[in-house]
Amino acid sequence: GKLLYGKWKNKKAETIILFEEVGEKKVIDLLEKNNPDSRKIYYLWNTETNKEKIDYARKHSWEIWSFDKKECKEQNFFFVDQFYPEIKRKKINLKYDIFFCGYNKGRAERLFQLEKIFENMDLKSRLIIREWGIQQYFESKKCYGAKYITFFETKYGKILEYIQESKCLLEILKDNQMGYSMRVMEAIFFEKKLITNNKEILNAEFYNVSNYFVVGYDNLSDLKKWLDVPYDDTNIKQYQERYSVKKWYEQLKIL
Repeated sequence: GKLLYGKWKNKKAETIILFEEVGEKKVIDLLEKNNPDSRKIYYLWNTETNKEKIDYARKHSWEIWSFDKKECKEQNFFFVDQFYPEIKRKKINLKYDIFFCGYNKGRAERLFQLEKIFENMDLKSRLIIREWGIQQYFESKKCYGAKYITFFETKYGKILEYIQESKCLLEILKDNQMGYSMRVMEAIFFEKKLITNNKEILNAEFYNVSNYFVVGYDNLSDLKKWLDVPYDDTNIKQYQERYSVKKWYEQLKIL
């Protein structure tokens, strides 16, 4: 498809940070041409990455950074903590107990197993599962229902509304991921509880038994009782600072 550029394309900079989602070869070439002597950082915001793009960036002397320690060790990337921008929160009435939004990526079956458990506990959940292709969309819709499956992107502004309308967020990671995802950041910055299958959370500095329910570690029969326990905001400002954009820049040695 056609690649659109903004005014940034002709700007000069000492340091360039390029996110893998927009890190196409054409973009790398353009930035390389206009900034041959700049420090160049290629950041992987998720673990579902395009190896061809990463190899191309690496070949052109870009530093490859990731938030996932396992991936960094295996691929010889630089490690940096995940981060989250400061977003103004709104006072919104709660509508849901549990909210999930993400691509299927083979997780739909596990998500629907959990959804049945939530229903049996009279918990109100909102699941938005997106499919990459139109064929996968129709297959998943037939299997799981149009209520949950979508082919269209949910704008992040709408996701933020769902987050603030929910008591708890849900994340189900693929088995090979151990870094803290955007769901974790959203839980910290919006002060929401989180249900996750990432057992690395148990070792996190911000882990709090009142706020984090780990599938495969905690007993699912205790879920409703856990949800009824108030959110514990002890040291939350400290953790929000820890994962701020400023701290991220410091770790990248930009500030």
